[in-house]
Amino acid sequence: MKRKFSILLIVTLLVATIGMSVNALPSESIAFKGGFGTEQEIFSAWGEFSEQEQEDYAGVYLDDDGNVVLMFVQNSESLMRSAAKNNEKRNTLKSKDGRLEQPLVIKPAKYSYNDLLAVMGAVSKEMSMDENIRTLSLDVMNNRIEVGIQREKDDKAKTKLRENLYSIANTSLKSKSIDKDILSFYDFGEEHEIWPAMDVTGNTKVYTSFGGQFSVGVQYSRWTGSSYQPGFISCGHGVYVNDRIYVGNTQIGTVITSVVDGLCDASFIAFGSGHQFVSTVNQREELSWDVPAVNASLVQRGSVTGNVDATVVSNNFEYQGNGIYWKNLIETNKAPQLGDSGGALIRGTLDLGRTSKVIGIIHASNGVNRGYSIKGEVVERTLFY
Repeated sequence: MKRKFSILLIVTLLVATIGMSVNALPSESIAFKGGFGTEQEIFSAWGEFSEQEQEDYAGVYLDDDGNVVLMFVQNSESLMRSAAKNNEKRNTLKSKDGRLEQPLVIKPAKYSYNDLLAVMGAVSKEMSMDENIRTLSLDVMNNRIEVGIQREKDDKAKTKLRENLYSIANTSLKSKSIDKDILSFYDFGEEHEIWPAMDVTGNTKVYTSFGGQFSVGVQYSRWTGSSYQPGFISCGHGVYVNDRIYVGNTQIGTVITSVVDGLCDASFIAFGSGHQFVSTVNQREELSWDVPAVNASLVQRGSVTGNVDATVVSNNFEYQGNGIYWKNLIETNKAPQLGDSGGALIRGTLDLGRTSKVIGIIHASNGVNRGYSIKGEVVERTLFY
């Protein structure tokens, strides 16, 4: 089966009287309203975990009733202590500055988060050697690992592969007893195909000298060793070092660095003299290392689809296709379109609402109901450290 891939990019612009401004799309989304949205916000409000609590921790997510759900291994002392602590807090989680407040539920789970990571790591190794295993996702809400297997594989072969993966999962947790429910399977078909590639026929105003359109993710100033160089971050695919970036017939910048390696898909474009980034969402935008909580709402912003309210399906997703194995992605429930690559995932604000937090850069889409993005920490560490 031929693997299909295409990648999405993002930038919206305004022409200024002096130079040119790269402008992000405005938003009135729920992502800028109250409530916890990232794991860091939740952990900070809950307080420091003891060593035992770290071992028994099973995950955190936001449920459909507006609760923060914090899980610990069933029958553990950590679960009982946390339930008592939550009772003292009147089943409410409040941030230290008082700006965020939500109901909190303590819930038991069969497997710890470390158990899930160990199983996912073991299955991931097998996935790298078997192209029939197409996706892996850490399903926090259901306390399991979800595996996508190529639909065309015959039933007998699928059964054998599943049994092999159960065995691998069991071996990865030698000292613990696990059930087959730690793995969940689905048939990966054409409707799930993930497309990371640029649309080179679009009429977007921002494009490379090769004609490919793309989007602006977030403003960024790169330290050169003697001064800060202003510019913006976008996707890496289809964007090459020293490539000139244009708006109309005007060159606004040059690609300084670009990485596409299975972990990171990002580039840094330095502005030329007189050009700048202007956000119409807030006065500033800042690349954040925060990881969105599962089921959290956020803004998925692209130059083609605009601002879309999306929900986090997984914050640890893997897939393989076209000879590349991608890891540690954010998966959302809305599909970016061709030309949206390089756009931003936005969740929450800093400085009393003056600065928006960009927690991811759009990487790819299945074209139907899923989007995949690179985490902010991965982008910044790879490009600038």
